[in-house]
Amino acid sequence: MSSHAENNLFRHLIAPIQNTFNHLYGSLAAGIGDEDSDIDLAIVSPDPGRDRFKESLMLKKLTFGVDLDISPRPYSVEQYQKARQGDFLFDEIMPKRAKLPH
Repeated sequence: MSSHAENNLFRHLIAPIQNTFNHLYGSLAAGIGDEDSDIDLAIVSPDPGRDRFKESLMLKKLTFGVDLDISPRPYSVEQYQKARQGDFLFDEIMPKRAKLPH
């Protein structure tokens, strides 16, 4: 991801969400992404966790002005802390993440 794209991602998607920590995961975090790779982003905040569908939709709408290939996944801090083996968060995101600025 270019520094310009990263700045847009931070300014439009991450910065408006209070008290977040964010993780890039997937092929880009692993360093094997290419121009066709989507941007897998886990957003952990005290705010999400009540209605994953609505929260995902809201985050996806925020990506429209940044990059349509962003795939945001919201998690509450509690979900992050309680993630266990067998959970997508534990198995796919936590071990393969690259922390983004907050």
